[in-house]
Order: sequence, then structure tokens, then C-alpha cells
Amino acid sequence: MYLRAGIDSLPRMSLDSISLARSAVPGFAIAIAVLIAGLLLALTVGRYPVSLGDLLSVLYAKAAGHRADVAPAVETFLQLEASGWKAKRGTALMQDDGDAGFVRRATLALAERGQCEIVTLRAGGTPVAAAIVLRHQDRAFYFKLGVDEQFAKLSPGVQLTLDLTRHLCADPAIAMADSTASPDHPMINPIWRGRLAIGDVLIPLRPRDPVVPLIRAAARKWPELCVLHVDSHTDCHPVDQEHPYDAASQFSHVALEQRVSPNASWHVGVRGSTYRPGVMNHTRALGYNIVTMRDYMLRGEQDVLAELHRAMKGRPVYLSWDMDSFDPSVAPGVCTPTWGGFTAREGLQFLRGLAGLDIVAIDINTVSPPHDVNGMAAHLAAQIAFDCMLLLTERPERRDL
Repeated sequence: MYLRAGIDSLPRMSLDSISLARSAVPGFAIAIAVLIAGLLLALTVGRYPVSLGDLLSVLYAKAAGHRADVAPAVETFLQLEASGWKAKRGTALMQDDGDAGFVRRATLALAERGQCEIVTLRAGGTPVAAAIVLRHQDRAFYFKLGVDEQFAKLSPGVQLTLDLTRHLCADPAIAMADSTASPDHPMINPIWRGRLAIGDVLIPLRPRDPVVPLIRAAARKWPELCVLHVDSHTDCHPVDQEHPYDAASQFSHVALEQRVSPNASWHVGVRGSTYRPGVMNHTRALGYNIVTMRDYMLRGEQDVLAELHRAMKGRPVYLSWDMDSFDPSVAPGVCTPTWGGFTAREGLQFLRGLAGLDIVAIDINTVSPPHDVNGMAAHLAAQIAFDCMLLLTERPERRDL
């Protein structure tokens, strides 16, 4: 876990008609921080030839929504960002055609959807600072800042940030703003004193990635964890004492260790033969629910998804996706190919139907490159990974990350 500076979504307070989001410290402390930063800026500017009045002669300007407005604003930002230390380090976006092209395309496309704006501060007619601000639902992300370092002693980046803070706090559509900066960033830290707890979601893809330790780690964070296991097998064989840890018994371990809630956990897509008798009975005896592939086809996708959403609503979910849930005709390169599985379309539709569940951890397993044909299973696994990351954007809001 790591921390990121930000404005949180707790109740707001008002100071001189400027709405300020309360952070981890009381709201009045945020107000004081903004006022102190402004005072320091004024004192600093007073020592240099350009006056504060000149710096603010053209106030904070926003370009959003229309391509004709956003395109020149993006170019202004790129030029400012490339004018200073980033260019010396070789990390300015304009120094890489691919990076610059991506930012140009992305900002224009997002701006047309109301999800991006470019804010600019000018001294007279000269732009001295510009920033890209992204929006998603009720959140804003202070993505990138560029300043003209000829004006560095006048702190144009601080002034732009102060104006942006007022703008975001006064916007009723914004409940939280993320600086995307490290928690002790020297510029943003005195202004945005709140903290967002950030968690990393691990999606293991390598062969023999252990599932049991991953579930143990997730269960430490979310004690009410349940499992959604999509596979042609339950991987819930009785534990072999001579070889206790293997891919066939991992869900037995996590149930016996009480790491998950079996009664709220599901194995979906089960079919084919097993190497030991009684595996299905053992799985059910531990409390797990099973939807075989035959059940799935008879009931239909919507009925199964409705049951999963009812059973798992409000619970943290560990999603384990075994690539042999797919039929070998679309995913031949798996460890245990089993005929009669999902087509690519069926599997992807089912996965996308999980949107809205509180999925907190994911693994994608059993791709076997030596058995793959033209990379079919690998490419499909990559699509599954991409869709899983999209699912994370559909999670219900949590306050305990």
C-alpha cells in the first residue's frame, strides 16, 4: 500500500464563498494551507520584476469539450512541459513521438466526452503554466503539470494549483480529487493535505503462480472474502498429505484454513473427468456451490449471473479464471484441455456480466505456451486480463482500501 495526496470526499465547509473539501485533517486546516500558500506566493513574487498583478492579468483559463479549444491548449501544455528539467532528463512527452501522439489523441477524445480539460495560467499574453485534468464519474485527476521555468521563482505551478483547487472544490460534480503525486511531494503536499490509500491489484499470469498464497494475502485484507472460480475443474481435490500443495487442491486448502466463505463461493463451468473419484462431493461437502457447464447451458447466462450477483452482493470477491474454462478450439494452449467449454464470445460475455461485483483480487492461470497454437490461448488470456482491469472500474465504492 502507498499513499497519494488528494482531496477526499468527506463533508464540505465554506470559507469566503470558496467550498473546500475536508481532508484527513479538519477542513479549516486545508483553508489555512491554501491561504498560507497564497501568502508565500505573494511574498515571493514581490521580490522579482514581474508583479503578482502581471502574473494574474489573465486568470485561470479552462479548455474543455470542443476540439478547437482543446487542441491548441494541449500544444501549449506540451511546449511548457518540454521547456524545463524534463527535457534535460529526456522524459518530456514531446521528446517521444509516440507519447506526444498518444496524449494528443487521448486528451481530444476524452475532452469531447467531458472527461478532460486543460487549464492554463498566463502572465499577460504568455502562458506560464498548464495542466491536464482528467475526470471519471465524480473524481478528478490532476494528471500532468508543465511550467515555464523562466517564471519558476514566481511559482506559477503553485498559483495554477491554487486556482485549480478552488475550481474543483466549487464543482458540485466532483466528490474527490487525486493529485496523482507522491504523498510528500514538495509542491502539492502543503495544499492538498488529504490522503488516498492506494492498493495494487495483482493479476498473475506466469506458470505455477501459486493461488493459495494469493488468496491468503487477500483474506488478510478482506476477512469476508468469497471466491468465484471459473474452470473446467473445481481444483478442490482432497489434500494429498505426501504432496499437499498442488493445483488440484488449492481451494480445499483455503476452505479448510477458513480463508474464504465457501457458502458464498462458486465454481462455474465445471465439466469433464477427474483423476480421483468423489471430487465433486468433496467440493460440495466443504460448502462450495457448483455450476457445471451443463447447468450453465441449460439455465442460461443471465440466470447464472443473476444468482451470482444476489449471492455475492456486498462481499469482496476473489476471481480466479482458469483458461481451460474455454473450449480447446479457442484456447488450445492450456494445461488440461477439456472439450465442451466456453466459446470466446460466451466466456467474455460472462466475464463482462460480473460488472458491479466487488472484485478485489484476480488471477488468470494455466496458459501453456508449448501447447498453444499460433498464440490463441495467450491472446485470449490477454483479452481476459484487459477485461478484468475494466471490471475494476465498475466496482462499488469502498472506503476501506
